[in-house]
Amino acid sequence: MSVWCPSCGFESPDGAPWCDFCKEPFGKKPKPAPPPNPLAGLSKEQLLELPAETLLKAEEPPPPSAPPWLRPLTWAMLVIWLALGGLALWSLHSRYSEQHPPAPSGSARPLPNQ
Repeated sequence: MSVWCPSCGFESPDGAPWCDFCKEPFGKKPKPAPPPNPLAGLSKEQLLELPAETLLKAEEPPPPSAPPWLRPLTWAMLVIWLALGGLALWSLHSRYSEQHPPAPSGSARPLPNQ
């Protein structure tokens, strides 16, 4: 039997503490639902009558979460950029070493007289 990751949908072996693909822990307690906003059902006129402290204390909705496929895509893009950067550095190094061969080790060049 296997466990399906709720975050990315990858199949991991049964009893695994986290997903083998995205490393999201299994058995994570779900976040409690936020309390309902008491200002949600009020009209504009009723909101204008409320004191400013009440409006400032009202909770904002949580920010939207990223889709589950975004994490593996981000890691893949990072690997591609690092590979391209390494390839570019290797190319520059090989061109430099072709243009500037190393000096022979046994021959010392005499210093010019001043």
